[in-house]
Amino acid sequence: TNDECDKYKGECVSTPVDCDDYDECTIDNCDGGYCYYSEVDCDDDNYCTIDSCDPSTGCVYEEADCTDKNACTEEDCDPASGCVKYIVNCNDYDACTIDNCDPLQGCTHDEKECDDQNECTKDSCDGDCKHEKIDCDDDDAC
Repeated sequence: TNDECDKYKGECVSTPVDCDDYDECTIDNCDGGYCYYSEVDCDDDNYCTIDSCDPSTGCVYEEADCTDKNACTEEDCDPASGCVKYIVNCNDYDACTIDNCDPLQGCTHDEKECDDQNECTKDSCDGDCKHEKIDCDDDDAC
């Protein structure tokens, strides 16, 4: 306290020492008439937040950005361990497509190439490539 005598009343007046630094990021203490300031601990033990302190508002917790900008991964955040990435399953379960993943576009499903380069077959895919001979019989014996 600040101790002094009120010269008009002749009484002792004790006023608390004002250690408030108006900074929400400090803990304000007074010891022996001196002000001491310690830093506020804003760590919330959550790996999915970026912890900081704003002097006017106090602790701030921003969501961590786990995005890797790769369309072939899905991202999530586990509060205990942080960012987790999973590989995207691009399997469309169609045996007639070739499934891939492009980091910019994501999953692609290109048709399986079944063309045998023989104009006398009809090419198709039914799980496997089929090459059916084209029937040229016009049913005219003469």
